[in-house]
Amino acid sequence: MPPYLLATWQNELSKHLRSSSYNWRVHHGATRIKDITQVNSVDIVLTTYPILANESAKDPSGVLFSCKWHRVVLDEAHGIKSLTTKTAKAAYRLKADRRWVVTGTPIQNHVSELGSLLSFLGVFPYSDPETFKEQIIRPWKAGKTELVFERLKCLLNFVMLRRSQDLISLPQRTDLKIFLKLGESERRTYDEIKGQVLRCIDDLVFDTMTREEKMNALQKINSLRLICTVGVSGSHKTSSLALADFSTDTTWDENAALGGLRRLPLLGVPVACQICDDLLDISDESASVYLTECLQVCCLCCYDNLRSNFSLTSVSHCECFSPCPTIKVPLNRISSPPIEDIRYGQNFRFPTKIHSLLSDLKENGRNVKSLVFSYWKSTLDLANSALDQSGIRCIQVDGRTKAKDRSAKFKQFTEREDISVLLLSLSCGSTGLTLTAASRAYLMEPQWNPSIEEQALARIYRIGQTKEVENIRFIMEDTIEKYVENVQDNKKDLVTLLLSGSSQSITEQRLQELRNAL
Repeated sequence: MPPYLLATWQNELSKHLRSSSYNWRVHHGATRIKDITQVNSVDIVLTTYPILANESAKDPSGVLFSCKWHRVVLDEAHGIKSLTTKTAKAAYRLKADRRWVVTGTPIQNHVSELGSLLSFLGVFPYSDPETFKEQIIRPWKAGKTELVFERLKCLLNFVMLRRSQDLISLPQRTDLKIFLKLGESERRTYDEIKGQVLRCIDDLVFDTMTREEKMNALQKINSLRLICTVGVSGSHKTSSLALADFSTDTTWDENAALGGLRRLPLLGVPVACQICDDLLDISDESASVYLTECLQVCCLCCYDNLRSNFSLTSVSHCECFSPCPTIKVPLNRISSPPIEDIRYGQNFRFPTKIHSLLSDLKENGRNVKSLVFSYWKSTLDLANSALDQSGIRCIQVDGRTKAKDRSAKFKQFTEREDISVLLLSLSCGSTGLTLTAASRAYLMEPQWNPSIEEQALARIYRIGQTKEVENIRFIMEDTIEKYVENVQDNKKDLVTLLLSGSSQSITEQRLQELRNAL
């Protein structure tokens, strides 16, 4: 499981199993199992994807790979959605009589992700990557979607257990969209950036741009998304970071890597840890993300785990097979104030969306607990300040919150009556959590990938929810957000096409659709 779910699993085991009948142990950190004989007295071993990947690389004869397990269960199994990751390769090496994968999103972006799960499960013949390509991926790319759907439906009927909402009793769920208009200053800035984007699109139509210029065009497109959410504020670092032009580095070094990493969220491209595949939020300067010496990306949790599992005196150079445990380049080299030190004066003009959020929260009263989701920490920071000025108690969990502190904050939100709002970044809270104390959820901006939105909303609409649930999506009219909303289900949008390695071209019609949406 991802590291942040260890506490959840332990709580669920304690809730549903008698300790006198079942023994379980956490194989992580100080409680790692050192000797295979220690497994004999344990019924269930809980461990994380980072530990699995690390031991596969550094200790292939260790406990996890020496045992023949009765059953191996992968929770949030989309963590092995790519065949080529170290985590997936390590999972395939586990010896077990039975293999389960548990995930709410077996396919997030591409059909190929299902092939990785089938490889782990050993579903012959589709467990063979070449067979899966021949029978599924190639016909899909050739436009034979009906044939592929029939094959997948037949296959999944045999191997998948699905608990649909028809099989469980849940209160009513209402989904609302609130359409807003940009404020005067927001519209001026938006139109200024929009003019630059339109010129870039015109150049794309005539294919006069280099790949670097295309990347810069995409950065500007997603700058429009950020303006829709956080407005324009000279006092907020992320706004100026997002709207700035990035120079193109000629040498691939530390600075070029940092610049490249920071572009990706603005392009709508998720960044994942090279070890555990957990999504990383690197949209501002305070992100707890590390580049290793060989310029691989590593989250703070995995980096700390690497350091605890290696002798710093015995490893003096980077091993490209796995992130280097000795030398780090923190993404937050340029220090920014923690959330407690960010201050917005009484005369500060909060963005339109923040005002709308605040009004809606006040209207529904403080007895209703609410979740507020955003991809950008900058949005959460602004919302935090606005709520504080209005006397509304809230808790914020984002990429800066250490894994060990998250469970305590979630418990505070659930149990304390004086805390009515939880501000949660999508990278930290869209999967694996049960937050049914809340009955209201806000999505501050539409995401390129609609499955991320549904995963987030499922934090409150799940077994254990006793109240009616209301979900609110904020969408800016006459902006790029309408385009994002319209193409959420179409994985061949402008961003995907530009960044893919396929030979498929971007049609003038598609570009014209984007032009009209702006």
